Amino acid sequence: MDIFYKMDGKAEVINLANVTAVQLDALALACKKNTGGGGLDASKFSINVFPELSGLSAPIKAQILSQKDREKDIIWKIDALRVYTGKDSLAISDKTSAGNQKKFGTCVVILPTPLSGGTLLLRNADNKLVVDPEKMLQGKGIGHISYVAFGTDPKPEVKKESEGYCVIITYSLYLSDGTQTSDVEYLSSEPFVTALSKLLKDPKFLPKGGYLGFGLQQEY
Repeated sequence: MDIFYKMDGKAEVINLANVTAVQLDALALACKKNTGGGGLDASKFSINVFPELSGLSAPIKAQILSQKDREKDIIWKIDALRVYTGKDSLAISDKTSAGNQKKFGTCVVILPTPLSGGTLLLRNADNKLVVDPEKMLQGKGIGHISYVAFGTDPKPEVKKESEGYCVIITYSLYLSDGTQTSDVEYLSSEPFVTALSKLLKDPKFLPKGGYLGFGLQQEY
């Protein structure tokens, strides 16, 4: 799993399988610089993890949705990436716009790192849940994630209960209305091809080589 992000105008990439404490501290600092401690929003980072393609939608539907809504698609929208470096605490903000009634929940995806430690406490006004990512992933191979999904009301709080690092991505979960599964606008590919071709011819772009990734809406 690779995380791409910008820090002081410079592109950075870290691999979670062999990430160092220095790299996680830098990522945590980037979160604070970009949004005052609230995390990196979807426009500030990229990661090659796609929960909608990894089978997470089915168990979330079974646990949270009513029977009549389980046939609908879930639309996953990234809220933020956050790095907890100690006994941090942060409320998860609800970004649902006024009048938008399709959001039904939030999913916290906990990314694995060799330096992970401690447990997370998720709580709201009525309930609390202690999550131990290491225990959840015990016996699993490298590259597995752990997650917790819950309804939207009331707003939850995530608290790191002990020292260590914890990298999480929060997603807002929406229901498809049956006519579309994304707000992506489908445009002609010609401008994209032209822009990409120009970029690839620029010797300053990825001078040491690299990878280009494209997120797809469908499996091919």
